[in-house]
Amino acid sequence: MAMYTLNLLEIALELAQEEACYEDVASKFWEHFIYIAQAMSHRGDVHIGLWNEEDVLVPQSSKASGITVAVLESATIFQLLG
Repeated sequence: MAMYTLNLLEIALELAQEEACYEDVASKFWEHFIYIAQAMSHRGDVHIGLWNEEDVLVPQSSKASGITVAVLESATIFQLLG
């Protein structure tokens, strides 16, 4: 999704060179990109990234009892095949 919003931002900026009305659209796509980037590195008040360097897995977090955050690791298709 982050790459998609950057692509749309690029298109909006290109269009904004010809018509100024697309500047608002471009700023909205930038805002969406920032929201996505923030969501990828923070889960609530806890800093949990999407990538685990040690296990080379993409963790999925879930809240248990509304207090504790459990990190559930899921193997990627590459690890399953390799």
